[in-house]
Amino acid sequence: MSENKAHFPVFENLENIVFDFGGVLIDLNRDHCIEAFHKIGYAKAENMIGIYCPSAEFMAVEEGKMTTEELVEFIRQDSGNPSITYDDVQSAYTAFLEGLPVNKLRSIKALRDAGYRTYGLSNINGFVMPYLRNTLFAADGLTLEDYFEYAYLSFEVKALKPNPVFFERMVAHS
Repeated sequence: MSENKAHFPVFENLENIVFDFGGVLIDLNRDHCIEAFHKIGYAKAENMIGIYCPSAEFMAVEEGKMTTEELVEFIRQDSGNPSITYDDVQSAYTAFLEGLPVNKLRSIKALRDAGYRTYGLSNINGFVMPYLRNTLFAADGLTLEDYFEYAYLSFEVKALKPNPVFFERMVAHS
């Protein structure tokens, strides 16, 4: 065991540590998200953002099978409200992310600095990724890359966890 890793005896036999973003690192608030969608004129959000599994359209954007622009157009048509903008949908989706405590970021950084290979993974989409990258993970003055060797994101991996394909692609990549 390296001298740096001695500070974390509970992990002494580990080399890689994987962190899930949503609900583990990042606090989520489904109700805020639904309320934000209602405010922009999309009343069906509660049915689209399932408690455990999103609707087919919302799942497709998280799997990277539908672009964020295509989902905005779907929401416009589904709501009958052509004035809904990309920024409206992005803001509503981002309301799902309640926060990322800085102490969690510092703990991950300490593990990485001690020599562990840290990875992130998440079912996520292109709407919330800029906020995650530029606000939540930047809260302590660092970047996403300072915390993780690599982040496996469903919209880039083209699969949702817990689908085995997600994890097979993750393992094949690392």
